[in-house]
Amino acid sequence: MVYDLIPVRGGVTHMEWTGRFDGRDYPVQGVDEVITYAYTPVDARTMQVTLKVDGRVAADATVVLAPDGSTLSTDTRVLDPRGGNLVTRTVYERQPNGS
Repeated sequence: MVYDLIPVRGGVTHMEWTGRFDGRDYPVQGVDEVITYAYTPVDARTMQVTLKVDGRVAADATVVLAPDGSTLSTDTRVLDPRGGNLVTRTVYERQPNGS
C-alpha cells in the first residue's frame, strides 16, 4: 500500500507498507515514528486492521466490503484524550465507471 498524505499546511508525506494479511505487525516506511500495521482476515469480505505507534495500539479498524462490491466501509476506533473510545465511520462508494 502506498499513502501520499497532504497536510493542511502543504507538503507531502509519502509512506509505504508491504506485508501480509496474517495479523503480524509490518513497519510503515517513510515516517519518523515506529508505525506498524497488522491486517487480519475475518471472512471473505471483512478484515481487522491494527495500527501501532511505538509498539502501542493507536487505532483499530474493521473494514467491510459490501456483498455487491459497491461500498467499502471502515469503522475506526481510537482513544480520545480522556481515555474514551472515539469511533469514526468512513464509507467509500464505487463510482459508475468502476474506479
